[in-house]
Amino acid sequence: MNAGMVNIGAPSMIEAFETNASLIVWVNLAFTMGMIVPLLPLSRISDVFGRKRLYLLGALIVPAGLGLSAVSQDLSQLIMARVVTGVGSSMILANDNALLTQAFPTSER
Repeated sequence: MNAGMVNIGAPSMIEAFETNASLIVWVNLAFTMGMIVPLLPLSRISDVFGRKRLYLLGALIVPAGLGLSAVSQDLSQLIMARVVTGVGSSMILANDNALLTQAFPTSER
């Protein structure tokens, strides 16, 4: 569920969660903050524990977060699920270019 989908679904979410637009904004912000805040620490953690390991963990966390988003009963649950999805995305983002760089020799890049 990216920002565009959240924006399109905002009126339905406002109705379903009986809230207002100023709180629905947090659905997008939660994902963004969940992705940006841990990005640098996760890059360092990946250097210590292995890029592939954290990349794959992120690939498991993202669908888990999306599943939690789908079954959220209230706005706070949805926001927390979006943070989880953002952290998983951060794990992927912190490692994708490094893994691609390792996969191909300099002459093939």
